[in-house]
Amino acid sequence: MLWLLPFLVGEFPGLSFIHVLRDGREMAQSQNRFLLEREGREFLATELPEDPVLAQLRLWTIGNRAAARAAVLHLDDGHYLRLHYEDLCQKPVETITKLLAFVGSCRPAQQAEVLAETVVPSERVGGRRDDHANAFTRLDDGARAALAEFGYL
Repeated sequence: MLWLLPFLVGEFPGLSFIHVLRDGREMAQSQNRFLLEREGREFLATELPEDPVLAQLRLWTIGNRAAARAAVLHLDDGHYLRLHYEDLCQKPVETITKLLAFVGSCRPAQQAEVLAETVVPSERVGGRRDDHANAFTRLDDGARAALAEFGYL
């Protein structure tokens, strides 16, 4: 979806986009390598690095930066919302209120209370924080800058 935003904006004028981010370090450490294996060579424009964790972090960087850049370039003001998955898990009422206000709900605070009860955080949200320091000592400047840009450093 991140890669398709410029196309979708062209097909659906007035489109609004909710960009849900998850900490790139946690995404990189995931055992789910589907996107990396299927699209990695194309989007990384190189042979895949031997370290799949760093390769996944690079892919996360490219995808999220592309989506953010496309949103700024192609979407009208007020049609782009960035949310952190971690905020949804740790502060569900506040995050859902923001989301509902963005989509034009007439009673976002009241609805958020009800919807927040349905949030079931992943067991791994924030659970790998201790691993981050060790696993990412070799971060390149682009990945480090992207993590900071999206609020993860």
